[in-house]
Amino acid sequence: MTFEQILKNNGLMLDGSTTAPRKIGNTAAKRQIKEAMIKYERLYFQDLIYAHGSITSDIFSGIDTRDITADLSIANVNIDFKDMGKCPGSYERDTNTIFLNYFYFDYFTLLHEMIHAYSDTLRKYDYGYSLRNYATFKLYEHLRGKIKDIEGMITKWLRFDIQNGLIDQGRIGHDVLFYLKSIDIELQLNFTPCEVIGYEAPKYEVIRAA
Repeated sequence: MTFEQILKNNGLMLDGSTTAPRKIGNTAAKRQIKEAMIKYERLYFQDLIYAHGSITSDIFSGIDTRDITADLSIANVNIDFKDMGKCPGSYERDTNTIFLNYFYFDYFTLLHEMIHAYSDTLRKYDYGYSLRNYATFKLYEHLRGKIKDIEGMITKWLRFDIQNGLIDQGRIGHDVLFYLKSIDIELQLNFTPCEVIGYEAPKYEVIRAA
């Protein structure tokens, strides 16, 4: 079942001609979106739970990481709906909840908030910054042969005016790890550049095989 089918089957797909709000507190929708999140974790987020065989797993060489992987899993994250004005979604660290705007959200919103959830969950560990730094490094290593001038793209994303503008809007947590993981997902799903990260992020150019 696709993400769009989940929404439609639960009365969550808005007709373009109506402004009627989506259903709130739809238990079936929450359950099916949670199942979709777990599926996306298996397909696209193994590196952010340091799963065996992922590009980040070697940081735990010789250590059984099953408990860590289970603790970092998106299965532990709650899902809920609320009116969020013009914001399609958010992740709340205190309640470990992804909120989706019942007036509007989409596939990109869910993936965006999933990255926030993984990134913030890492912060609860004493060694969380080391894990985040390693994931950032491995994603850079993984992407540098696929994205033209990736160093320049990272520099543009970290520019004071861009980051300060996001912070002024209450949009916190869009660091290099977030930027690179967004690119990684967009490449895997053949999305248009910056559809997951949004916020008028600097558009990167994919290196095409000769």
